[in-house]
Amino acid sequence: MGVFLFSTYELDSTGSGKHDKIFRKVLDYIIYSLNDAEWQEQVSKKVRTSSDSHRIIKIYLRLYNKLRVEQNVLKSYSKFVTKDECLIVDPIFLLDKYINLGEEIIRKEISTNLLSYLEEILFKYKDRFKDFDVSNFIDPLRYRMEEIKSNRLSYTGSNELLNDDFD
Repeated sequence: MGVFLFSTYELDSTGSGKHDKIFRKVLDYIIYSLNDAEWQEQVSKKVRTSSDSHRIIKIYLRLYNKLRVEQNVLKSYSKFVTKDECLIVDPIFLLDKYINLGEEIIRKEISTNLLSYLEEILFKYKDRFKDFDVSNFIDPLRYRMEEIKSNRLSYTGSNELLNDDFD
């Protein structure tokens, strides 16, 4: 059936090399786990009728310092592009909220917050998709995020393809 989701992230510097490494490790793991083609293939059979494998959900997760968000008046947003049948999801999370947490808690918190945001946005746009059943996708997405939170998925390190632009 094919892949249907693409995700990436952008991270403000925390000002500490140690914290930057922890955040990048966590975010690489989350993004890699969502972009996993094998998982998407399995889910695709339940949520799509077409064998088309274009990306219909694109997630661009951004973690910025509170000061940058306030100065630039940055906000999370989502947009459904009808001609491409593609939902762009662009949540902004405040880096400051996670800065003093350990790696495991950062992974759990970001995963929980991302899942909550995705559920809200997916249900908001569910009627716009022609070949994607949002209702059937929510349970596999929740399960995947639980696997991510509990660090049950195998991942060997950063993948330079994770942070490529959409397309």
